[in-house]
Amino acid sequence: MIQEMSLDLFGERFTIFTPKPSAEDIKLAEALTDEGSAHAAQAEREREFAELAKALITGAENDSKRRALARIAVWHYERSAASFRRAHLGFESAARIRKVEKSRRRILKKAEEMAESADDAQLAARELGQGGKMKTGGLNNETG
Repeated sequence: MIQEMSLDLFGERFTIFTPKPSAEDIKLAEALTDEGSAHAAQAEREREFAELAKALITGAENDSKRRALARIAVWHYERSAASFRRAHLGFESAARIRKVEKSRRRILKKAEEMAESADDAQLAARELGQGGKMKTGGLNNETG
């Protein structure tokens, strides 16, 4: 990795210096990565709960139980999205600290995956929430 680089542009000389990360920086990056992994695991659990509640909706006996299960699924999807966002933030912050390109790319890829998963969970919550609202209303939503 280049630690120091100089540029000569039109007679002007510029020097760019990138110091090695300190031991504290490396520990911080590891802690942020661990925190991101913990948030990702929590998000996966919440998504599993949401999918379980969503699967139970089809077997519910009446509309009130279906609406309650839909609210539970939406709640879990929203918690999942929030945890995925926290994981994304942790991985992205760790990648900023890391100077080794290979580990930086690996962590940034995890951050990107967490952002996509957060978007997917939020979309699932929105679709399920809108679907539940549409079922409650009558013609032109007059009874809802």
